Parts: sequence; structure tokens; C-alpha cells
Amino acid sequence: PGHGNTPKPNKPKNGELTITKTWADAKDAPIAGVEVTFDLVNAQTGEVVKVPGHETGIVLNQTNNWTFTATGLDNNTEYKFVERTIKGYSADYQTITETGKIAVKNWKDENPEPINPEEPRVK
Repeated sequence: PGHGNTPKPNKPKNGELTITKTWADAKDAPIAGVEVTFDLVNAQTGEVVKVPGHETGIVLNQTNNWTFTATGLDNNTEYKFVERTIKGYSADYQTITETGKIAVKNWKDENPEPINPEEPRVK
């Protein structure tokens, strides 16, 4: 069974929204040097929110303990962090009842890679 689901929206607390990334278990953890990129999205409009200093995406890794806090957000707007696809993993967006927090857990994807045969050619 797959673990992936859709991103969960949440409202900031004091203008801040924190994302925390975890891995299902030690065997699912990525090899050293792996980074995961997220976009912060306005849940009402679907527009990507530009975060100062992170214009090309929010990168989480071992160095920042897989955590990031966006600041200066509107407390009355719902946002969601959307993970860009990581080959071989599926993202499980966790619901956190506390305002201002979103968690994403990654699971090793058990599904095999799709087979893409070459198109037959007539000579």
C-alpha cells in the first residue's frame, strides 16, 4: 500500500509556518547529501509564494535538520508546503492540529519503476 497523499493546508501562527521533514525509518532515510525541495503555496490561489532567500524553492537537508520556518505570512491565509518529487520515495503529509506547523514523512516507494519500451520502428 502506498503512503503518499496530498499536501495539507494550515494557517501561520504569528506570521510563521514551520515544515518538518522526517523519514519513515532508518532504512528509508536517504543517503548523505540528499536534499528535498519544497514550494510554499497559497492554498486559496494555488500560487507559489516567493520566500526571500529561497526563490528557487525551500531546501531541507541534514544541515538544517530537515526543518524550515517561513516568516512574514498572513495569519488569515492558509498555506501548504508542496514537496517536489523525490525518485523512489512517496510523501505522506501529516496533519498537525497545532496552527503554524506542517510535517511530511517520506516512505521508500515499493512500486517498481515503470517500463518504457522503445517504440517499434518499421525499416
